[in-house]
Amino acid sequence: MTPFALLTRRRLLGAAAAGAVAAACGGGSGSPGSASQGSGPPGSVTSPVGTAKSAATKLVGDVLDFELQGPFKWNGGSVKMKLHAAFVGGQKAYFVRTDASEPQFAKSEGLVFVPLLNGALTAKPAGPGQIYLIADGAPGQLPVLSTAPGAPDFVSLYVLNNVRFTAAKELLDSAEKVRAAAAAGRVAIEATKIVVNYPIVKWPGGELPVDTKIEKPLEGGPLLAKPDTEKLEVTFKLHQCFPESRYIVTDTSA
Repeated sequence: MTPFALLTRRRLLGAAAAGAVAAACGGGSGSPGSASQGSGPPGSVTSPVGTAKSAATKLVGDVLDFELQGPFKWNGGSVKMKLHAAFVGGQKAYFVRTDASEPQFAKSEGLVFVPLLNGALTAKPAGPGQIYLIADGAPGQLPVLSTAPGAPDFVSLYVLNNVRFTAAKELLDSAEKVRAAAAAGRVAIEATKIVVNYPIVKWPGGELPVDTKIEKPLEGGPLLAKPDTEKLEVTFKLHQCFPESRYIVTDTSA
């Protein structure tokens, strides 16, 4: 099995740190096997002992708020995360940040360090997409993504590229424009080997679905409310796995 196949399987089956299933916060510091207890029913599938919210540790810096167990019919909670805007194909998309393949970058950005993501660099027949971070760009400039849901080459993994202008600044809103500017010598692209997992929440023509019934963990959709593109916030269902980890599902392709 190729490294990319392993990554894909991990995303869909629920490993709690990478791909479309991303760790959001760790468990409490209480006894081994302790679980969340909030406004919902006490106890959990994995353990009977409750953990206070104050005992939980955020693993992802973009977590704004969370409840370990909400008032839901299924045993789970919620997590509010910061949204990031980007351009893709001349339009806007919005994503959350969860993991990175390089330890120093992960630490500086408040992401989970996942060495397994490096396997995407040699994946066949296609690897990760590209994200272009444009320093000191024109007014309104956002990061640029090379792919988004609906594209045949879409995957939520991207390789980081740092872009700087060498001529007059211009707004670059697509990967094609970035590459054309580089070919013409107007910008310089510094490619890295850092792979990041930046799942797309809202994209041109679609967005992750909202669960309006909130009766089962994997039905209805991974969101509890529509993405707020003005406040740049999004609220996910928060799931629990042993031992005392919480994660979000950011892919509904299964």
